[in-house]
Amino acid sequence: MYPARTSPPVLPLLLAAAVLFAAPYASRAQDPGEGYGSERVRLYHVRQAVALAELLRDLMGHNPAGSLKGLQVTVPAYVAPSGKAVKVGAPAAKPAEGGGDEEKDKPAEPVTAPGGNNDELILSGPFAARRAAKQIMASLDLPQPGVTMEMWAIQISSSQPDKMARVLQGSQADIVNARAGVQGALKQMQSLAASLNHDSKFDEVFSALGYESALEKTRTFSLTDILLRLAAAEGVEGKTESNPVARFANELTAWLHGNYPEFANALASAPGSRVRRPFESLFASRGLTYDKGKWVPDGRKVEGTAYAARAAVLRFAYHYGDMLHRPERFSAYYVQQTAGSVNDRLQLAVHALNHDIYELFIAPTLEKIRRRTKGFSGVEYAQVGRTSVATLSGTKTVVSGKATSPFDETQPMRLSELLTKASALETQIGSFIPNIPVTPAKPKKKKPADMGGMPPATPPAGTTPPAAPPAEEPEEKPDAPTSVAPTIGGIYPYTKLIGLIAAFGEDRTMWRELNSGVSLDITPIVLRNAASAELNIDLTIGDPLVTSAEKSAEGAKAEQKIPPLARITEHKVKSRIEINSLDLFDLSTFSSQVTRGGGRGYVPLLGGVWRGIFGDVPVLGDLFSWPKPPRSVYHQSILLVGSVITPTAMSVAVLLPTDLTAAATVTYLKDPDLTTLNTRIGELEQDPKSLAPGEPSLGDQYRKYFARAMPLLRPKVDEYIKGLNDKLAR
Repeated sequence: MYPARTSPPVLPLLLAAAVLFAAPYASRAQDPGEGYGSERVRLYHVRQAVALAELLRDLMGHNPAGSLKGLQVTVPAYVAPSGKAVKVGAPAAKPAEGGGDEEKDKPAEPVTAPGGNNDELILSGPFAARRAAKQIMASLDLPQPGVTMEMWAIQISSSQPDKMARVLQGSQADIVNARAGVQGALKQMQSLAASLNHDSKFDEVFSALGYESALEKTRTFSLTDILLRLAAAEGVEGKTESNPVARFANELTAWLHGNYPEFANALASAPGSRVRRPFESLFASRGLTYDKGKWVPDGRKVEGTAYAARAAVLRFAYHYGDMLHRPERFSAYYVQQTAGSVNDRLQLAVHALNHDIYELFIAPTLEKIRRRTKGFSGVEYAQVGRTSVATLSGTKTVVSGKATSPFDETQPMRLSELLTKASALETQIGSFIPNIPVTPAKPKKKKPADMGGMPPATPPAGTTPPAAPPAEEPEEKPDAPTSVAPTIGGIYPYTKLIGLIAAFGEDRTMWRELNSGVSLDITPIVLRNAASAELNIDLTIGDPLVTSAEKSAEGAKAEQKIPPLARITEHKVKSRIEINSLDLFDLSTFSSQVTRGGGRGYVPLLGGVWRGIFGDVPVLGDLFSWPKPPRSVYHQSILLVGSVITPTAMSVAVLLPTDLTAAATVTYLKDPDLTTLNTRIGELEQDPKSLAPGEPSLGDQYRKYFARAMPLLRPKVDEYIKGLNDKLAR
């Protein structure tokens, strides 16, 4: 049975779970002055210090004279952003007197600590009261199993349905094949684990602790069961390939090569400095090495790994059982310490297996899909995204991510655009190119007639002298100097030519930005047997928004001329599903086809003008144009999920029946008093009315039974573990 779940609302659940542990303390009053002291207690898994403090206070109020008598529980203060120390769990300050009546009457809510300031308690009081409080806290602060998930979104849009259909069919076939490989590998591991014979001495001690069904072959095995059976296998001391762990590895490898050779071969040919083997990380963590085509023990590592795992499991099994059966006696320290030891070993193996599954099945599948999509020439939009998340059972996890990818999609320059830019640049360039100065020609003087250089003759007497020549006209002044723009051949201005050249060389890059993202809310609930889990998923992929900007040298945003992009803007899934301990599946698929009329095509220049004038005239209006065929766009989106349930020590704890005595315990201990108690308990369970007057109740009989059995079992566990250590020392 799992301890109470610790996901919010946590206080009612913790209170219900703690009643079992608080009840035996009801009649054990403590001396408040005996062993008085204070200590800090750290919470490792249930970081709900405020809720646990309230729980302990409620228990003290429920039974003031009980084992928690004299206990004071404090949650350490933290420094608020204002610099003032605030006591966590204390009521918030009351509103000012000027507030309304509703605000005054409203009860103050307790302050909760931010971040990691909610994982510690201070216990003050008698030693016995502090010990009882730590026992209650330890029974609740145990590691919970979780789920590790890898999610991939594959989205493709195209106007070529035939090619796209081939791409999608191939991709879906790859996914189906990979899922079959993952599930087949899990079933094969379960089958091989069931065929292993377990060590009889280990089974004897484990069953005596109450875990009689732990090594049964008829159950559906979780990853914990598989690892447990590998550790408990008989003959792990062998140093050849006949070692049961080596045999497990070799048979699993042979099965994979026989049923899914494409995955094994892809792994062997993967780029890298050395050849990788299927499940190499898992087998290496079990103490194996690959030699001459076979998995064999690496020295005594298989033996040492198995013995260490057995010791960790038995120690935790004993202390967890002691916690359930003797809640007033067990050691809080050893319950948490042994749970952590088991948890560490399980996490190491499961992380290795998760890496192997990704490397063996998932990575090659995604690479095939990537290559197939990349080689599809008719694709208009394609996206492959990956999201990884690991979370604990009962804990809501939120993941959000966004990516922006720019693409250069510069369009051809139009003539009108070129001339417009050249004209604008010509005006700007004119101020930088000086005009050429021009000096006008100097006018000539008008002189009297040339007489051969002789002075004019004197007219004869009595005659009228000739008229005097007109006075010389004054010299004309030249025009003021002028300037003209430089030209080519006196015809084409240099500024126009430079403007045209500059317009050709101007940066007119146009960008398309594709924004893709993911929003994920997930809450896993690992089921009792730890072989399956429920997932509450709220997943949204996309909206790849499209924006375009034509960025000029001045950085201005010009008119958008990039055509819209056909794509899937959103794929949203909100579901509740059940998964296996190792799984790969399609979470959701989405497909869509959009078809619209192709409109009409026009003869350049003439067609558009003709249509504008005669478009309403039947037949005549259709001249110089033709109908285009309809255009279809196909969209496909696939959400692929790979999951691994990550077990913890509580995956071992669930194998212990909490309300039954174990026949194996009586047989193993051979204690007469225990045999008598067990017989009487069986009779009372069959016929409760047979309880004699004055005879202890069935519940008291149970308590007496375990009060007798647990102290006798402790040395037996220590003796078995000592035997393992002695074997390793030889």
